[in-house]
Amino acid sequence: MRVSLEPESTRRPKTKVPRLFAFLAALVGLLGCGRAATLDSSETSGLVFANGVSAGCENPPLSTGRLPDDVDWIVARLLDTAGVEKSALVFSDVGLESPGEALMTGVPPGRYVLDVTGCSSGPKPRATWGGKSRAFEVLESRKSAPIVFMKRAGALSCVGGWNQSPLAPQFGGDEFLKNGSSAFAAGTVAQDGRVFVSGGFDQWNPKPTGDTLTAGSRLWQFDPRTGIFIGTFGPEGLRNALHEPRAMHVMVEPPGDQGMLLAIGGVRSAVLAPQGFPGDVAALDGADDVEFTVDVLDLNAGSSTGVKTATAGVQATLAVSRDRGWVALAGGRNPTDGKPADKVVFIETDASALLDGTVHVLEGSLTSPRFASGAVFLSTGDLVLVGGWTGDKPAASEMVFMNTSGALTAHELGTGGPPPNVSPTAYPSMAVLSDTGDAATLLIMGGNPLDDSTFSFTNPDPEKRTGWLLQLDADGSGHYDPDSATAVSLDEPRQWAVRSMASIVSVGDGEMVMAGGYRNFNEEPGTPGCGVVWGSFCFPRTLALFSVDGKGSGLVEDGVLEDSRSRLGALALPLDPGLVLVMGGMDGFGYPKTDDATAPPPPSTTPILSTGYLFVREGHFDPAVCADHPLH
Repeated sequence: MRVSLEPESTRRPKTKVPRLFAFLAALVGLLGCGRAATLDSSETSGLVFANGVSAGCENPPLSTGRLPDDVDWIVARLLDTAGVEKSALVFSDVGLESPGEALMTGVPPGRYVLDVTGCSSGPKPRATWGGKSRAFEVLESRKSAPIVFMKRAGALSCVGGWNQSPLAPQFGGDEFLKNGSSAFAAGTVAQDGRVFVSGGFDQWNPKPTGDTLTAGSRLWQFDPRTGIFIGTFGPEGLRNALHEPRAMHVMVEPPGDQGMLLAIGGVRSAVLAPQGFPGDVAALDGADDVEFTVDVLDLNAGSSTGVKTATAGVQATLAVSRDRGWVALAGGRNPTDGKPADKVVFIETDASALLDGTVHVLEGSLTSPRFASGAVFLSTGDLVLVGGWTGDKPAASEMVFMNTSGALTAHELGTGGPPPNVSPTAYPSMAVLSDTGDAATLLIMGGNPLDDSTFSFTNPDPEKRTGWLLQLDADGSGHYDPDSATAVSLDEPRQWAVRSMASIVSVGDGEMVMAGGYRNFNEEPGTPGCGVVWGSFCFPRTLALFSVDGKGSGLVEDGVLEDSRSRLGALALPLDPGLVLVMGGMDGFGYPKTDDATAPPPPSTTPILSTGYLFVREGHFDPAVCADHPLH
């Protein structure tokens, strides 16, 4: 189906006001079904329905000639650049004879966006699919036919695979499917809405002593309106890239500096499941530090510059305060002896100051060395560190903030750690549930349980509680009071929460999603969400939607969706309220299973993924559109 927009000057005679005409011979939906066939470029459709992950995100979609089962009618709204509805078209799937089109006539020349909603009937109409086109021009001399990438609410819609646009169906997203593999990459949403993803491990070398992961330097741009990743290019047509390869880093856009990006921290390489794990070696260890603390990318000039500043240890814990313009690097491992480090650094995210050497950098010492902690910034500029390992015991929770003289001060929290019935962990997942400046509540979940026995790192244990809340009150001086900290345990862990190195992302209204991570490096037959694709491992394939109950003592499970792939080290990035990008990650480790256990994997084989998915929260698409524009 193609929605065409006819300018006012081409209206039929005697048309006094803009009218809507629907000419629908067929609606050609592009909906994946198993292994998809190659698209015929003669098939035209303005609505492109995303594959679900169960169909496999690597394959091009299959033209089915029909609407998805949960769409009874379509509402196509024409919006001006201010978001005001100018006209709307309502139609259903009423014929499958040949490709057709729906035509809006009498549209004044101008710049518009086509907003399309798929509606499902019932006692209350639901908005089950939705998408918006790029902004486009309607000219007097030309009829426009914008393309809209449709995502399904409450599901995982594939992105990053073959282009689904009928105008260029074989376009592989600037070879993203081939060259976009990454695990532990970084991403950010720029002020102008562009989504950037950089670096990550893109090379994998399996060894008996542990899989060596090597970082890349690629920079990709993702457009949620098309579901496609493309490279970014400078004014001379050269591809933008990081100054040096890095993974396990963060990426931010400096406040007010559109066209500039900063990549901070990270490592050049690391070893997954090294010898000695579980034990005194972490699951991802043996890291090789980056040479430059900060990478300054000027997209307009097509340049990247490495900048050395003070830094914490190798594989330091990172946190970003976009409001205050700081990135924190805390702890990690000392590069000389490999022991946990006790240094913390705040770096100002000012691109110009970084380039001319005047950037504001603060250095301080933590209350104790720590490696594999979680960290978040609060609205007051206070950095809260939870979990991790000191080298011989679990690290206590602590807070770092700038004192009145401008120096960094660290204080152990009054709780010391989690509640007594909750196991301290390394690599916990953290999220800020609320932060008013007067009171804050943080969620801590999962990670590797730590103890004082011979084995310091253990696999996540479904029998141990690892979920808890950390609550803080302000001290009246513009900071939170470390001594006010209280710890509240959550109820028994859910199966989907038993994982380490996972990401937690808010989708609005108190709901969050948990994605990626690993449960252990052993097979667990029958465990939900654990796939055995390569070696013997259990990396959850699930995305869990959840919230904390009103009493603040338990988890409310709002849904568990299963991916077709495991994604250790996946990038989870919130794009809009209710819209999350999950991209890349590792689908296994070690040698793939073959009849010959000693045979090396094929040269083209890698468990590192390039594709991903968009998760759209139920209610993200306005159900009022369906109620206001019924089919009959």
